[in-house]
Amino acid sequence: ALSVVVSVLVVTCPCALGLATPLAFELAQAQLRRRGLFIRQPSFLDRALRVRHVVFDKTGTLTLGDLVLESPGQVQALPPPLRSALYQMVARSNHPKSRALFAAFASADSALALDPQAQVREEPGHGLAAHIGGQQYRLGSAAFALGGELGAGADEVVFSCAGQLVARFALREERRHGASQEIAALREDGLQVSLLSGDAVARVQRLAQRLGLPADAAHGGKSPSDKEAFIKAVDRKDTLMIGDGVNDALAMSAAYCAGTPAADRPTLPERADFYFLGHGVGPIRETLQLLRKTRAVIVRNLGGSLTYNLAVLALCFSGQMTPLRCALVMPLSSLLVVLATVHAFRERRPAPPALVPALAVSP
Repeated sequence: ALSVVVSVLVVTCPCALGLATPLAFELAQAQLRRRGLFIRQPSFLDRALRVRHVVFDKTGTLTLGDLVLESPGQVQALPPPLRSALYQMVARSNHPKSRALFAAFASADSALALDPQAQVREEPGHGLAAHIGGQQYRLGSAAFALGGELGAGADEVVFSCAGQLVARFALREERRHGASQEIAALREDGLQVSLLSGDAVARVQRLAQRLGLPADAAHGGKSPSDKEAFIKAVDRKDTLMIGDGVNDALAMSAAYCAGTPAADRPTLPERADFYFLGHGVGPIRETLQLLRKTRAVIVRNLGGSLTYNLAVLALCFSGQMTPLRCALVMPLSSLLVVLATVHAFRERRPAPPALVPALAVSP
């Protein structure tokens, strides 16, 4: 009886059960941190398993918020006097459309310099007006630059001289790196993906088309309260909202899970379960897949630990285990749990390309 009691006390291994869950969670989070994603709320590790609907904000989340020229060569194709006048205007403005045009000068390493004699003024909501070299120039909407002639889209800026059209510059928002691929991967995994934005409906639809989303998955012209109402209407405790602005705060609070790329904002990270860094959309799909794998590893570890304890207890009660044997078996079980967990989360490096032997050519 004494031998059986000592064997039971020695061989039972709560260590394996205690290691199974925290070790798996820590290895999963370490792997995500290497990808640039940081989990703030530990409960997200469990709630993420229910996510079936991912909702993205547009500006600042799927796009970088900066405008770029569709055809940068247009600027360099202008005659020198007009190109110089355009430079004097955009170099003095901080408007996103002006910055997009100014970037075209910077990328060409132009030798142009500011002319202190140039008179440039900004008309809020309309554009720029300038008096340079005895000529009147305007840059902005068609109504402002041309007096209402020739309509222009919201993503265009018109440059005129003395009321005559000089050029129309098409602009587009710069997408975050890998946005299309990330959305396609999420949909491939069977998740529903939606685009929710306060921007104009036409812009949202154009971006959705470029991202490969159907028109009915893109929702534009939404106020912060509209976004919150949308989330509440579709959420079945399975929605992940990803946004970057204060106008997304209500929707993020209403969603079952939330994430943000705006780690530098004062309030948004507090409302988010995780945040991610970099110029990409973030490893959203990889995170969800990794957490499902983590749950599988935990269940396997717990099942293996429970099976071990039941098996060795049965041997102890039958008198087959001595205290010495138990002292050897017990740490072995903990070691096996640790090794199995580490192996499960080991990142496989791609195999190097096969070397093709060079053919010897005789002279």
